[in-house]
Amino acid sequence: TAAPSTFEEQGNSGEDYRKYSNLFVFAGGNKAGMEAMDKEKQAEVIYEMSKNSSFFKRAKQLGEEADRKAEQLQKEFDQLTGAALRKMESAAQAKLMECEKRRSFEKICCVLDMDMFYAAVEIRDRPELKDLPVAVGGSAMISTSNYVARKYGVRAAMPGFIAKKLCPNLVFVHCNFDKYRIVAEQIRGVIGKVDPQYRSHSLDEVYFELTTAAKARFRESTVENPDRTPTIEELRVLAVQILQE
Repeated sequence: TAAPSTFEEQGNSGEDYRKYSNLFVFAGGNKAGMEAMDKEKQAEVIYEMSKNSSFFKRAKQLGEEADRKAEQLQKEFDQLTGAALRKMESAAQAKLMECEKRRSFEKICCVLDMDMFYAAVEIRDRPELKDLPVAVGGSAMISTSNYVARKYGVRAAMPGFIAKKLCPNLVFVHCNFDKYRIVAEQIRGVIGKVDPQYRSHSLDEVYFELTTAAKARFRESTVENPDRTPTIEELRVLAVQILQE
């Protein structure tokens, strides 16, 4: 039998921490590696350690304002007549068709998101951290965490003192952005060989196209029939191969 939670011991149903957990960007388990974490414990710890802070009061205020706006919109929606709804649906459908005419599936694009990037670089340099819960950052803020730490509910943008409460054995590693930039440039160098026009708006994300590289790979594999135009399906298969490489 599980031990009673703080709220159960105090006779509290726990509705508060469930009600307000959506106010925190560092709550929830929507990151890779957090599938098996205890969401109830995470929500309870975040609430207990934040409920008296000015941040929580402001977040609560913003949440209440958003609820009021949603209620007002729902009231306005409920008052719409059938004719008004049909008119709006028709306008929306026309907009969709307009967008559909401009849509193309002839290019193959990729978004590369390097998961737990900072932590991965630190673990590369300190292999003894591999099986330990690791967070890059400090008591004020965490930039990222490895998969071991995520099992405890520790994630990016979370204050370090809350993360330590969730995972007492958490190991903090200070950020070293000079090192991360070097590794990011190495990765971009690889991507640049596939698409010199790649775009990158952060150290751990790169946006690039694989169409040209896939066509070049196709030409290499069909030297006996160089004039044959590949289908998009054939190009996608080659693009996946290039991406895996």
